[in-house]
Amino acid sequence: MAVIRDFCAPDDSFVFTNVLDARAPGDKALFRRIERLAQQRKARFVPVWLTCEATMLRQRKDTLERRARLKDIDVTTISW
Repeated sequence: MAVIRDFCAPDDSFVFTNVLDARAPGDKALFRRIERLAQQRKARFVPVWLTCEATMLRQRKDTLERRARLKDIDVTTISW
């Protein structure tokens, strides 16, 4: 985040694809940290909440492509 803050132009866009739980203090703190980062850069901050049916999420998560890209593949967390 320091590199984004210190070296990137406000017009540069960044997409954080975190799964955050509003009830979890650590997740809430990370959200606020990203929000402050945008403010410090005088950049637009546009949080987006994506939803997905559990069956579709299970199909998306359990793939070799996600595994190869070091993405989350743990289907046991879908109910969370």
